Amino acid sequence: VLRAIDIGVRHPTACLWGAVDEESNVWIYREYEEVNPIHETHAEAISTLSEEPVYRSFISPDARRKGGLATQDGSPNLCALDIYRRSGLYATPAADQVSPGIATVARYFRATISDSDQHPKLMISKNCLKLRTSLLNYVWSDPRVYKELDAAERPRKYHDDLMDALRYLLSSRPVHTPVWYEEETDYEPREPKRGIQGLATVPY
Repeated sequence: VLRAIDIGVRHPTACLWGAVDEESNVWIYREYEEVNPIHETHAEAISTLSEEPVYRSFISPDARRKGGLATQDGSPNLCALDIYRRSGLYATPAADQVSPGIATVARYFRATISDSDQHPKLMISKNCLKLRTSLLNYVWSDPRVYKELDAAERPRKYHDDLMDALRYLLSSRPVHTPVWYEEETDYEPREPKRGIQGLATVPY
């Protein structure tokens, strides 16, 4: 199970959960999207929804940016990544190259449509209604909005939070990784170590 989070303050914070099967197909089966400037609230909600062990989490790269973030106790100079980690949710900043990320997502959709054996498939649960709506409304922005000559193509910033989470998750190039989880007494992040029969063990 992988998890990807797109943080927001004025925009919604969004999260997607994806299971990777033995053929490295990705099954998106749960979504979260809420507007709230308090990051602890989102971290607690996402942790509560995560009923199963999560192998790895990804978060918006700008979660490392300090300043201007609301916290419940008013702690100064914390970035969103610090706040999530303090709440017990550890995540890696995701790759955020927009155009390559969109191309990666597109390859998953093409493989799904053509039933190609050359690329893993993407499956989206019918329960992920907000993600499905976001997919239908994800379009290129009109370059005239930016008033630039030869303006770069970029997606319209409208209901794109779950789409960004999907891009973060798929840009990690998920592959099926068999793991076994050992009992953890502390939940401090640490490097994966080698387990029985060469399988990686990671904290969750």
